Amino acid sequence: MENSILTTIRWQNAEVYRPEQYHESIIYCNEDNTIGILDNTITGCTMDDNWKITYHSDWNKLKDFYHIKWWVYNYNITPEHK
Repeated sequence: MENSILTTIRWQNAEVYRPEQYHESIIYCNEDNTIGILDNTITGCTMDDNWKITYHSDWNKLKDFYHIKWWVYNYNITPEHK
């Protein structure tokens, strides 16, 4: 069994890339080099006549509110689990 795991993080530039998987949590780094976590990037939803819910993400709003400069999906840095 390993006592430690080395992980390489490929941060995504928030100005260039937006999270397309709204339900996934992200870890972000802001302009002050502080790390934060968002459980998801959902900012709203709509429901049609058949009760089907569609989720929306306003990445620009989140990016500006949290001052996000870099981000990565949480699952990209966690050790593999089964």
